[in-house]
Amino acid sequence: TYCQRRLGQPLPNQVWGLATLPPHLLMNFRLLDNPNSTTTTPQILATGRDLITLQQSWGNHASTACQREVAQESGLERDHIDKWDFGDLPPQVNLTINGITVKGFPTLIDQDTHVALRVLDNPQLAQQHFQSGLRRLFLLALPTKKLLKQMPIDHKLCLQYLKVGNCEQLKADMLAAIVDSLFLIEPLPTKQAEFEQRLTIGKQRLMTVAYEYATQLAKVLVEYHALTEKIAALANRTTTLPEIKQHLKHLIYDGFVKDIAIEQLKHLPRYLKAIQIRLERLDQDPHKDAKKSAQLTPLWKAYWDYLAKQPTLHPELKAFRWQLEELRVSLFAPELKTAYPVSVQRLEKFWQTLQQSV
Repeated sequence: TYCQRRLGQPLPNQVWGLATLPPHLLMNFRLLDNPNSTTTTPQILATGRDLITLQQSWGNHASTACQREVAQESGLERDHIDKWDFGDLPPQVNLTINGITVKGFPTLIDQDTHVALRVLDNPQLAQQHFQSGLRRLFLLALPTKKLLKQMPIDHKLCLQYLKVGNCEQLKADMLAAIVDSLFLIEPLPTKQAEFEQRLTIGKQRLMTVAYEYATQLAKVLVEYHALTEKIAALANRTTTLPEIKQHLKHLIYDGFVKDIAIEQLKHLPRYLKAIQIRLERLDQDPHKDAKKSAQLTPLWKAYWDYLAKQPTLHPELKAFRWQLEELRVSLFAPELKTAYPVSVQRLEKFWQTLQQSV
């Protein structure tokens, strides 16, 4: 405050050089077990001057203990739910635990054959579970066995998919993807009436979307088959091949069908074609390919490194992931055109903004 009065503006945080301060000038933190108890003396669990280290060491312990108390206090939790019969789901509940007001976030947990209603202390985790739990609840409300038999997947499509996974799993993954595209549209339903309305409307379009999905998947697998043959023919002729194979594994893998929305699936044949074009040009000018790859690699590595530490995929991260594919098209096969304008500079700026917001 003094510096702000004298200078007329606040000082940026970086001028203080907290990393160079002697330890005795830093705040000393104490982590207490049940600090508001009136019957027992709080136990000191840990002390230290590095708050981030304390959070990393004790965060899971605190969250687990808090979660147990939130669950007990809420009185909302239920098991073995196979239909929406629990009324409207509030976005949050306020609970008083040991004299402290704590926020709880109701959500649905997928249990394969049913869902469980839980109240979590972490809003991001609650939202993540809610999507998969809601998917399960929609699947339970649909004639799933009948729909799996009706999935428009013929023998040829099954054979093409054998390089990736088995046909029965493909049908289940496709149905899950169709449920996502029809029923899990933001904002997600949190009221019973909203759920039932979306179920009624979505049922009418389910098989239409299934045929559309199968058509797009067939195009993807045709390009994938052609690409794998080209890669096999090149064998060990280039040192770039391992990097290309690794990239391909991030596009086509067992389960990719349920992970990629149909709107994005439409772009996969172009991405696979771009890899084929890259391979064709690689022999002609490997040095040029290496220069292009060097522009992309820092962004690609930053994304996957971040995802390894933070597996929760925010919508902005999903968008960035597909922008990386568009950038690959722009660099290695510009004649295929990109879905929207992309450049290394645009993505670097987008990534910097993304890092600050997630």
